[in-house]
Amino acid sequence: MYAGGYITGNEIYDFGNGVTTASDGTGANGILVKYNLRGNPQWAASVVTAPGDSSFHAVDGGYDGVYAAGYITGNGTYDFGNSVTIAGGGTGANLVLIKYNAGGNPQWARSVTSGPNESCFYAIIARFGSVYAAGYITGNGTYDFGNGVTAQSSGAGINGVLVKYDPNGDPQWVASIPVGPDDSCFNSITAHMDGILATGYITGNGTYDFGNGVTAAGGGTGTNGVLVKYDESGNPQWATSIVTAPGDSSFLSIAVLYTEIYAAGYVTGNVTYDFGSGVTVSGGGAGTNGVLIKYDESGNPQWARSVAAGLNDSMFNSIAIRGNICAVGYITGNETYNFGTGMLGKDVTVTGKSDGANIVLVSYNIAGLPLLAKSVKTGPDESSFQAIASNAYGIYTAGYITGNETYDFGHDVTVAGGFNNSNCFVVRYE
Repeated sequence: MYAGGYITGNEIYDFGNGVTTASDGTGANGILVKYNLRGNPQWAASVVTAPGDSSFHAVDGGYDGVYAAGYITGNGTYDFGNSVTIAGGGTGANLVLIKYNAGGNPQWARSVTSGPNESCFYAIIARFGSVYAAGYITGNGTYDFGNGVTAQSSGAGINGVLVKYDPNGDPQWVASIPVGPDDSCFNSITAHMDGILATGYITGNGTYDFGNGVTAAGGGTGTNGVLVKYDESGNPQWATSIVTAPGDSSFLSIAVLYTEIYAAGYVTGNVTYDFGSGVTVSGGGAGTNGVLIKYDESGNPQWARSVAAGLNDSMFNSIAIRGNICAVGYITGNETYNFGTGMLGKDVTVTGKSDGANIVLVSYNIAGLPLLAKSVKTGPDESSFQAIASNAYGIYTAGYITGNETYDFGHDVTVAGGFNNSNCFVVRYE
């Protein structure tokens, strides 16, 4: 299992099992850690020389290594070790993609050669030797990814972008949004049948043109969750958003089971959102509410689920499938959240332990029936799940806990942070 994110400052971080790492920069520094199936760290890799901030937002294992994607800041040179260096094309944040071998040694790194403004990768997937990365570019200029691959941003704000690279890190194509009236972004991608699915948001109720005759319009004036299907050559096949949206929404994660598509994120407020095809959902609280939507292979919504009752903010940051659909994120405050009626007519509920954010894991079956919900058994301060992955051995979640006190996850599984602020952690569920 691999986990990515950032460490802060140029001090030494000890992950246990004799695995330590330090970075050169005084700010945020991208970090990649490999764990075995028992949760023991095997190695950690960060930035050797860093003139500015960096972070890894997404990681994925390929057949001959692992890829990390995120951003570096400024047009100075970043040294990742093993003679692998990269410089950003702009003075702000610049998207970055790095390949490591199985031993944690960097093989190559890629960013934008030139770009008028900030850019970032939020998602990545390795597929058949190639790698796809998605996120955003900013402003209405041209971004050069190298190898003759360029993208034109459609507006002054941020614009969703999807890039394909070959095994050597050479860009093959880029897909952006040719026409868009406001901000857009891709937060997550996954493989689907003969193509790639990208999810994120579009802003406002104007029409977005993804190219190839594919358009979508948001249902509200704020952010609206969006799902787009591309073929292997980067041509959009279809796109879908929200028909009626009285508040902000966004899709933060996506997963596929056979041909079925599941998207998760949030809706805002205890009002009704219409996803089309007669599928609606209402949040249980006045703030953000975690949401999960099922689509068929053509992008037609099948059902949607949110929080039935919960006064404060909640969010689904990531989903994975292991027989059932598992959504992770957070609930806020020490109150009870109801995720709906499950098996045998019993409500599936969970209660937070701290006044702030508390980790949450909710499992649904393929019909959208909630099966269970878990949080911390005891947690003295804020915590959240940011990512989830699954394999034959279990479900792996990663996120952060706050402070150096002990968090109890149940079943005699506890962990304490090493620092009095945010600390990354990994938990395995069976």
